Amino acid sequence: MAGGPSKERIQTDPNFKRTRENNAEFGGSAKVGKALRTALSGVLQVMGGSRLASQLTKIFKTINLKGVGVRGKRPITLSANKELLTGLDLNRKSSLSTVFTAPYTATINADRNEVVYPELCNR
Repeated sequence: MAGGPSKERIQTDPNFKRTRENNAEFGGSAKVGKALRTALSGVLQVMGGSRLASQLTKIFKTINLKGVGVRGKRPITLSANKELLTGLDLNRKSSLSTVFTAPYTATINADRNEVVYPELCNR
């Protein structure tokens, strides 16, 4: 038999306010991680590792903790914390640099909504 407080009590009891805040922040981090994995689903089917979901949730939770605002409602500002994704490999057994060895450079436009890889496009 399971013990502990009921779901209803956690959702309404003032003593569980911190728990609700923690749940909201963890849930938000997990949702952002899932959105990124969904966007990369084609690549992840081939290269994704089994621990990627937990790695992304951890990164987005760290970003969330750096955010400003009310605990439990802080935004996950990826653009301000993109350095936390630097070096992230989709699969810990096979890094991207060992799979993708072609030289490339990337140019981002002023509106930051398009990336061009001229060295790859000219081949």
